[in-house]
Amino acid sequence: MYSVRCKYCGKRAVVSLRYAMLNLCGEHYLNYIISKVEKTIKRYRLVERSKRLLVAVSGGKDSSVLTHVLWSLKSKLDLEIVLFHLHLGLGEYSNKQERAVRELASLLAARPLIVVYAREILPGDGIPELALKVGRSTCSVCGAVKRYLMNVAAMAVRADAIATGHNTDDILAYFLKNLVFGGEEYSLKLTPRTEGLDGLAIARARPLYEVYERETLLYAILSKIPFVHEECPFRPERSIEEVNKDYLNRLEERAPGSKLRLARRFVSMVTGSESTIGEVLACRYCGMPSRSGVCTFCRLTSRVYGEPLGPKAVDIIKAKILESKT
Repeated sequence: MYSVRCKYCGKRAVVSLRYAMLNLCGEHYLNYIISKVEKTIKRYRLVERSKRLLVAVSGGKDSSVLTHVLWSLKSKLDLEIVLFHLHLGLGEYSNKQERAVRELASLLAARPLIVVYAREILPGDGIPELALKVGRSTCSVCGAVKRYLMNVAAMAVRADAIATGHNTDDILAYFLKNLVFGGEEYSLKLTPRTEGLDGLAIARARPLYEVYERETLLYAILSKIPFVHEECPFRPERSIEEVNKDYLNRLEERAPGSKLRLARRFVSMVTGSESTIGEVLACRYCGMPSRSGVCTFCRLTSRVYGEPLGPKAVDIIKAKILESKT
């Protein structure tokens, strides 16, 4: 029976990338994704000024692939990589995430690995309880807490940028959501690189910006890296983002390369645009970014626990950083 062969070595192909007109075996597919990320880094100048990266690794497929790829490029791009994992306190799911992250770090012999436990900062059941008491979705509060703690850690290790595992599908799904429901100003934060704020916030880099979600999954499987397969138990069954991703996949099926062209078009659309979010101030309690003088984290924790927990979070993360060096 006829089988499709790898363009480069003639072995049996495991994937056909229609937008690139490439049939690849497992080995050459992994090399292709690594090369693709390297080209993305250079195209958008993600590490030109960012040699020390705090890599946020959750244990899911995307951040695990990001970690594996960046580690492969570490010497070539002269990168200093610090791994950061936040144990969210979401039962056995979070325990599985932590195990996957530690296994990946061990596989790569990657140090330092900073692991922070939400339960050490937030009383009670942590994020789910905080979300319940403030009347917001768990996903919304979780996102706010993660962004805050990542920035605290990045500031503490003096990182040049925080690298996250957002892929092409993630970016476009968020962009479409903002476009339809308002909040276009937040789309400015969805570019391959978001600049930081001197003394307040560290820049964000998204090296998987031109890598499709299905591509990260295949990379994770072929490379046999540890990652958590199941979804977060608090994830909505059918979110707007998932609806958008389904639409984008249908578009890609009809016109290969559509998602990549849209992602690049989005960058050209927002390049040079100025944020309308307004002045950013240092939080009076913890020094992190805020719009009113009190950051979201300190405001939420003050409301629920009677005191801002930003200073506590800063102290705990600094202690964890010292611990990771021993």
